[in-house]
Amino acid sequence: NVQPISALYCGGALSVEQIHANLATATAAAPGRVKFELTNLKLARADLRKLTGVTGQEKGYKYEGALSCDGILSGTGFTPPDRRTWQGGLEFALDQFVVARPAATEQKNKKEKSGLLGTIASVFPGQENVLASVLGAGQKGLGELAKTVPFLRGQGLQQTLNYAFLGTDLFLSRFGLDFDRYEFQPARIQFTIINGIADIRLAPGSRLMCKGDAEGLELNMKGRIRLWDNTIEDTFDIWLLNIP
Repeated sequence: NVQPISALYCGGALSVEQIHANLATATAAAPGRVKFELTNLKLARADLRKLTGVTGQEKGYKYEGALSCDGILSGTGFTPPDRRTWQGGLEFALDQFVVARPAATEQKNKKEKSGLLGTIASVFPGQENVLASVLGAGQKGLGELAKTVPFLRGQGLQQTLNYAFLGTDLFLSRFGLDFDRYEFQPARIQFTIINGIADIRLAPGSRLMCKGDAEGLELNMKGRIRLWDNTIEDTFDIWLLNIP
């Protein structure tokens, strides 16, 4: 048993009430590969910008808000390959969650394009035809776009979120909806972790509802993320429950 710990993590307060660790699993080559069990793991109001690694300079969606969590986690080691051993359950609380579309840059020509097409065309010149094909080609077209748009080729949590919200933008465009900014009401999200894969869905009774310019928009989601490389396992679905 290890004494309870508390620390700062990404601007939030991290605490663990109970820690069980088996040092026998560590080796000289991998001294940090310790079998562990964390009980009452809590994170209070971490900065989402720091968690996603967004510095404000990237060409991609921008994320703001506070993220808290509560739950248990066990496994052997903490490096990315070790995360395949992770098991547990965590409930995350999102507060003041804001997603902003990539800012359009000044066009070289005088003919300005507006909305989603204008955003992609200005930030990523030459993608107009690819984007147009996406609007009529569904998932296959989105996959083709992902091969050519720089911010979709990254790795980690930011890349996964970028992919999800670009897909959301494209889906909403079919209903004539076009938002530069999504502001969400507080929501709770559950992670059930088995063998390093997190099954993600809204917590019972929680709703993913927008306010501000997109007020009246409500989404739901479910999917699976591989925690060792933060990429989507199989599919990650986002769908409309209500439109403004």
